[in-house]
Order: sequence, then structure tokens, then C-alpha cells
Amino acid sequence: MVCAFDRDALVGDAGDGFVMIMKSFQWERLCMAIAAVAGAAASLERVAEWSTTQPAATTQPAGQPDVRWWELAREVAATRALAYAALVDVVAGRDVVPAVSAAKLLACDLAVAAADYLLTKASAISEAEANGPNVRCATRGSARSAEERVRSWPSSSPARSLWREGQGVNGRA
Repeated sequence: MVCAFDRDALVGDAGDGFVMIMKSFQWERLCMAIAAVAGAAASLERVAEWSTTQPAATTQPAGQPDVRWWELAREVAATRALAYAALVDVVAGRDVVPAVSAAKLLACDLAVAAADYLLTKASAISEAEANGPNVRCATRGSARSAEERVRSWPSSSPARSLWREGQGVNGRA
């Protein structure tokens, strides 16, 4: 397919369009990475709050998040450092495609892992509230659907409020 246009309208050299687009995408990709790191950090902060008030949120002594929390917190710090280093390189005009690509990939995967951790903890709290303080229920692989489990939880449970927020975002509130 050939498109006709005036030579004056050409931005850059002919054939360099893909490279120009990829370079301009770095800001957007970097913003996604920084936002994903912030989301992961927020998930961990919420679990840390729960661990001091909800015994079912942790299998460690009261007030201490479990080992997975510390692993994720370390990953948040490392990924944040990578994203900020890439930001410095972008501002300095250096080639940042590899650094920004790594930051975005790691940050998005981290955000998913932290959100999964948050929801697992919220589900454990809600299951314990629904079934008694000494009963721990599996939150995965249950024959009941997620919606059925949510309905069985107390209306004040953290997971139920997260579920409602998610349903509202998806337009099914």
C-alpha cells in the first residue's frame, strides 16, 4: 500500500518510522512501570496493616508479615530502583530501550504477584471470619465459585470490600 503525502510532511528519514515510534514509547512504558511499582507497594502496605490487626492475615507471630511479604517488598525496592535509573537515563537522553523494557516487564509481573498476595490474604481473613478464628480454609482450588465464597464472608471483611470494588470497576456492581 502506498500513501501519497508532501515531502514537507515527512518527520525524520524515510524508513525510520518504527524506530522513532519505539523511542517515543519509552515515556509511556516507563510511566506504566512506575505505576505498577506503586500499585505493588500499595498492596503490600495494605497487607502489612492487616497483619497487625487480623491474625488470619499471617502465619507468623502477631504483627509480623510472613516471608513472602518480605520477598515482595525486596522486589518492590529493586524494581523501583531499576525504574528510577531508567528514568534518569531517559531524561539524560541515553538509549533506554533495554532498561525501560526490563523495568516495565518486571514491574507489571510484580504488580500481579503483589495483588495476588493481597487477595490471598484478604481471602484468608474472610474465610477465618466466616468459619471461626481457629479454622484455616484453602482459598484456591475450592469447588465453590469465588462469588459464592465472597457471599459467605462477613460484610465487613477486607476481601468482600475488595471484591465489591472490583465489581464496580468492571461495571457489575
